[in-house]
Amino acid sequence: MDYFRIQAPDLSIDIGSAQTRAMRMDNHKAVEEPSVVALDYKKMQIVAVGEEAKALLGKAPENIVAIRPLQHGVISDYDLTRALLEHYIRRLIPGVTLLAPRLTIAVPSGATDVEQRALQDACLQSGVREAFLVEESLAAAYGARQIRSATRGALMLNIGAGTTEVAVVNSYGVITAETMKRGGQYLDQAILQLIRDKYNLMVGENTAEKIKITIGSLRDDRQNDAMEVGGRDILSGMPKSIDIYASDVTEAMLPYIRELLDRLRLTLEKTPPELSRDIMEKGVILTGGGAQIDGLCEYITRELHIHASLSAHPAQDTLLGCGYIMEHIQEWTGKGARHDSDQKD
Repeated sequence: MDYFRIQAPDLSIDIGSAQTRAMRMDNHKAVEEPSVVALDYKKMQIVAVGEEAKALLGKAPENIVAIRPLQHGVISDYDLTRALLEHYIRRLIPGVTLLAPRLTIAVPSGATDVEQRALQDACLQSGVREAFLVEESLAAAYGARQIRSATRGALMLNIGAGTTEVAVVNSYGVITAETMKRGGQYLDQAILQLIRDKYNLMVGENTAEKIKITIGSLRDDRQNDAMEVGGRDILSGMPKSIDIYASDVTEAMLPYIRELLDRLRLTLEKTPPELSRDIMEKGVILTGGGAQIDGLCEYITRELHIHASLSAHPAQDTLLGCGYIMEHIQEWTGKGARHDSDQKD
């Protein structure tokens, strides 16, 4: 293990509403943990970060609350976001360095200037010397290797936990984009609500997410798939188990899916004619952890008459794209990445 070095290696980070992924650029070592911080609000002390903090969701004593410091891809709690970033930097770069690291970090295309500035400031306060912000859809396109020349465009559908982005990008940046402040966590809540309303059963967030992953599907031939689910009966207050079907999950997901299709249509309508041919050739590329819904590509293809395909590593695309940009940061400064440093003018 390294304990002392002159200069810290560069980093890339994809900090999301549900998961944070980070990579050290000199050896490509990567870590991934939930974006959760556990806070003892009586002592105002952080007691756990990441996996350990997520394990406390719904199980912690009254004085400890597990908090997700980012909502819809942007900061909702500045101090806890800074603590989350510090946790990852320490994991990837243990010991002491004289010259702090630089990093690239992804930000939603729909983030305001204030939201972008808050994220940059949190990065600088967490112990980096320079922070470069890159729009998520652009980073994902590079990570998925969809930008192969300077002017050819790509249509990216990036489904994260807190946000969904539809964007047309090329090497110069994001050409046009639509952002929904809903993603995988919204689907979890929709499933949770449907089970409560339809079956009078209370289940937790982690259970709803497991249902989505296990039997969530838009394929007709899977609608009878079932999964046993345990929770608390709303009427009696007693523990209870029932079978949930894929058709139930589809019912919960469809309002979100229909809005997603509307955003895709709107983005296609706004796409410059010169890029429309590129998009029709390649279709829409699905990326992000939430894009792995079974049958989603086929559903989009059928409804919009445009080919849809899932990238090879959807959950890692944004991190890999941030890493690519970090490795080419000289040509990116002032082009596709917003930049700030701890050296103020």
